[in-house]
Amino acid sequence: MSDISKEQNALFSVIYKIATDLVHAGHVSEWDFKSYVLGTMFYRYVSENITAYINAGEWAAGNKDFDYTKLSEENISRIVNAVAEHSEEEYFSRMVSYDEVVENGYNLSVSTYVEAEDTREKVDIVKLNAEIKEIVTREQVLRDEIDKIIADIEGGQKA
Repeated sequence: MSDISKEQNALFSVIYKIATDLVHAGHVSEWDFKSYVLGTMFYRYVSENITAYINAGEWAAGNKDFDYTKLSEENISRIVNAVAEHSEEEYFSRMVSYDEVVENGYNLSVSTYVEAEDTREKVDIVKLNAEIKEIVTREQVLRDEIDKIIADIEGGQKA
């Protein structure tokens, strides 16, 4: 039996003894105890796995430098306030209905519901094309001058 299996069996034995003692003493109903234990176990599972889940969602959305464990206090406050106030902010937060979550296969990744801001540099393609044309023109002038110098050198060597 592996160490994990031994730990799981030991935990099961302890929980079962606690449940039996509490239920038989009339301190709690079986259902309440089960709800409490399952709720606690679920909370533990979520708290242990939420970081990996959030990071994976952000990385999949293209935010490769994101690390949930390194959020600043300012970012944490902004997130908490958005949730508490049910606020919607472009590129940051959006309230979605349960039906929309169902339509998206219960996907809770923020990037499914909130469009990422395009932070790429805006390029004026007309201006860029004019600059390229100017560079090509200057290059041609230089090329012509170099050709003249080479022709002069070659002419001088023939004499």
